Amino acid sequence: MNITLLNQKITGQTITEEFTAKLSANRVIYVTIPPNCTDLLQPMDLNVNKSAKSFLKNEFESWYAAQVCDQLSGSADINEVKVDLSLNRMKPLGAKWLTKLYDYMKTKPEIVIYGFREAGISSVLGLD
Repeated sequence: MNITLLNQKITGQTITEEFTAKLSANRVIYVTIPPNCTDLLQPMDLNVNKSAKSFLKNEFESWYAAQVCDQLSGSADINEVKVDLSLNRMKPLGAKWLTKLYDYMKTKPEIVIYGFREAGISSVLGLD
């Protein structure tokens, strides 16, 4: 059984019966989240995004430190160390790090499951 959850912040838009009927027909569970509660009810915000940010930050910091160390080991003056942070340099690295993040997250399903548990919706998905 495939279940899709769609949560929606209340922002003044009217949700029509036609829209909710289409969701139901496609087995989408629709939940409206009151204002100021999204940080409590969005599983990706509760754990996955934090883990992803931490992983990517660590990748960047490791790469940056290696760049500085390489220049200093080549007897560069510490005041003349320059690390290329141009878009041309960073885009391929970002893509590489995102691929590593994906591979990492595949080995750690508990990160995603924890977010759903914290949001109180894990039982709906059969994760308990």
